[in-house]
Amino acid sequence: MKSRLPNGLSLSAAQDRARRLSRVVIVRTLWYPEILAGLETSAREYLGTLGVPAHKIQTVEVPGSFELPLGVQQEIEREPTDFVISLGCIVRGGTPHFDYVSRAAVDGLMKVSLEKRIPVGLGVLTVDDLAQAQARLEKGAEAAQAAFFLWLQSYQAGRGA
Repeated sequence: MKSRLPNGLSLSAAQDRARRLSRVVIVRTLWYPEILAGLETSAREYLGTLGVPAHKIQTVEVPGSFELPLGVQQEIEREPTDFVISLGCIVRGGTPHFDYVSRAAVDGLMKVSLEKRIPVGLGVLTVDDLAQAQARLEKGAEAAQAAFFLWLQSYQAGRGA
């Protein structure tokens, strides 16, 4: 995955700033544990390439994707947090439940991010089957990258760590 950085910032400068992070939280669901493990691994690997110390990355689990927004909000309120990576997997079934849970999760995560002014990377897969989910495990890294990118922009503007 190609690393995107704001305003032409070099990787070494981004890595220097990453070492200054105080706390990154991964909030993940309990459903589809193999898929979620893969998403979390890809997110942690991306953060590792930036030099984020492993002890500054905490993982919190919530029951399902519907509960992600509240879990993210609780973690942001519990302790100062630089950014959050939300991870989940919603598999389409034969009822409208998929649509309700997907919309609630995405809208809720955006609302928490905007209200708390903390970047929340969206790593929630919405798929037709588990094979599609397995093929998209890099979305954990992409969610980490998006949240880090926004944190960097805030940092450069003087609002960060």
